Amino acid sequence: MYNLSYDYCAAVLLVILILFYFASPKYYNLQNRLFSIILVTGFFACSLDIISSYLLDYAKDMEWANRFAIAGGSLTLQLIPMLYVLYICAIVFAKEPERGRRHMLFLSVPGAINALVNLVSPFVPITFTYSALGGYSRTGYYAVALGIAVFYLVAAIVYMLVFSKRTSFIPRFAVFVYTFVIIGFAVIQYHYPSELLMCASAAFSMFIMFLALQNPELLNEALEDAETLKKAAEEASAAKSVFLANMNHEIRTPMNAIRGMTYLLESADLKSDARDYVATIQSASESLLELINKVLDFSKVDAGKMELDLTAYKLDRLVRESVNLVLPQVDQTKVAVCTYIDPDMPMVIKGDLQKVKNIITNLLSNAVKFTDAGQILLSMSAIRKADDKFDLVIKVKDTGIGIKEEDMARLFTQFEQVDMAINRKKEGAGLGLSIVKSYCELMGGSVQVESTFGEGSTFTVVVEQEAVEEFPSDVRQKMSDYFFVVLESNTYVRKTLEKTLKGISGEFMVETEVNRETLTRHSGKQCIILFDEREYGVVVRNSDFNGLANVKKVSMIDYNYMVPENSGDVSYIRKPVCFTSFLNWFTEERENEKTAVSELDKEDLYFSDSVKVALVDDNKVNLKVTDAILKRFGITPVLYSGGHEIIDAMKAGEEFDFIFMDHMMPEMDGVETTKQIREITQGKRLFIVALTANAVKGVEEQFIDAGMDDAIFKPISIMDLKRVLKQWIPAEFRRERPAKEA
Repeated sequence: MYNLSYDYCAAVLLVILILFYFASPKYYNLQNRLFSIILVTGFFACSLDIISSYLLDYAKDMEWANRFAIAGGSLTLQLIPMLYVLYICAIVFAKEPERGRRHMLFLSVPGAINALVNLVSPFVPITFTYSALGGYSRTGYYAVALGIAVFYLVAAIVYMLVFSKRTSFIPRFAVFVYTFVIIGFAVIQYHYPSELLMCASAAFSMFIMFLALQNPELLNEALEDAETLKKAAEEASAAKSVFLANMNHEIRTPMNAIRGMTYLLESADLKSDARDYVATIQSASESLLELINKVLDFSKVDAGKMELDLTAYKLDRLVRESVNLVLPQVDQTKVAVCTYIDPDMPMVIKGDLQKVKNIITNLLSNAVKFTDAGQILLSMSAIRKADDKFDLVIKVKDTGIGIKEEDMARLFTQFEQVDMAINRKKEGAGLGLSIVKSYCELMGGSVQVESTFGEGSTFTVVVEQEAVEEFPSDVRQKMSDYFFVVLESNTYVRKTLEKTLKGISGEFMVETEVNRETLTRHSGKQCIILFDEREYGVVVRNSDFNGLANVKKVSMIDYNYMVPENSGDVSYIRKPVCFTSFLNWFTEERENEKTAVSELDKEDLYFSDSVKVALVDDNKVNLKVTDAILKRFGITPVLYSGGHEIIDAMKAGEEFDFIFMDHMMPEMDGVETTKQIREITQGKRLFIVALTANAVKGVEEQFIDAGMDDAIFKPISIMDLKRVLKQWIPAEFRRERPAKEA
């Protein structure tokens, strides 16, 4: 019979230690984690020893249960010395983790081999033999297992002696006590086999280790290590932020010169090949700027500095602007970009417009990059919730190359493109999908992907938004009273239009041709012929159904189509056509611009010589570029290369109506210069607009607080420049452009 009293006591002690240890607050460094593993392993060793002893005493005929119980107890008990030495290494090499890992890996080898032997011992009599009659007997390998345990005990002492200067007295004392307790209890059990003392010795030793861990010196070391790591992480984050700000500024400054000079060259009288060169430069600069913005966004998310900017926005404008950004990339390809908006979607939404737009454009750009033919479909729907909240479901489906199953896990990894053998010729830094995921998580949403390699992919994004305004019901009703005839040759576009019309019209037909007889059969309804301008423009205008009173013709035009001055009886809707396109047409907010650009872009701004404008910038190239661009608007600015120069000039009596002020300048930056100018002018009418490459949130408020009126981010967009010129230079200074410059 075996005496289980010591095992029971050991089990109780270990339970108390486990409960107290895991309930108490602590810094979870490596030695604490290892000690928690030792505690749990010791408890299992003790429990299995009790079970195996009970089975050997009362259930010898349960051969397989005995085999597994004995093997489990032996395995867990023999793991404790190995785990303890690893724990010692964690203490000794706390400040050298790489070196510590190498030592721990080396020390794990004998224990791992011994563990494997114990794992097979129920099936192969390597460590012990068992029979119902003879019971449990040890084999010759037991001496090897005992030798491995002794090796670990000696190793613990050696490490503490060799590296004694790295540890305090209490952990060294704990090691020696642990070792001698184990040896002493082992000797006693050897002479008295029925007294099960090994688990009790392990539990007692763990109690000593626990007391050592409570040593204030060790606790302080752990806290100091934690504080050091935290401080290092904060310093690294701060350094990264500073680097980001500096690089952002330094890259945007030459980009400003590239974009500005390209604009000036586009306005010049160039030969066709030279114009192509300029267009290539412009396209490359836009791609580079997009990459810069992606890196900036990624860095802000990574640094935890990205915030939500909630505002109300129109759904149709969001879709149109997002799609228009990628349409030039598929202009000369066999790819149809289609949009579908569920008719139950709200018209005005509240959310972070810029981030939702970035999600859509990143997904669309990714689809364009990997789709050479077929369709890219952007669809948007709503899952309604309480209190005007709803889940905005954005899907981008393409017929591109698809994604391999093994590449799915790396799909959202930063700065990485999956399947480089395929993607080598594709541009990109591997940031787009990472940013999409970060934005989704920031807004409490999710992103999922389904893909079949060689057939295409579908990305689904779900983010919560708030419904502000629904689409007018009277317009919906009016749309259902019409009969639609759609002329479209592209299969994908036809299917999308058919799905859209099912949600808004009582009657429609999607065809590749139409005649007068077809229309007269529906003479009781107003008929709208919706046709693709590129394929059917000439046919429809010369058709035999012209003159029918109940027929209206609506041309679906590309994003860059130039609408003729005399459109006749034809109206226009820009592609891709979706539910909101019809709504806008029916409410007479029709997209019938004469060009593919906005009203502001079409407006020919020109100013008289009487407006006095100053341009302040420490970069000579920026001065030259911005000066040349402003002269295109009739403005000849006075140039200053620093804040001190313009302040001295204004103190000497120089006056201005408008100042373009660079932000980052040496000696005196734009903010300080503006404050001093406001003190000099004492409330006189003077408009100051910042020129900044610091494209981060909050900088505009800094400019306004300093007394500036507006800001333009570098590289300067001509549209932004026109906007501030129109907004801040009074109309009294406007005049017609001279004929020679028209």
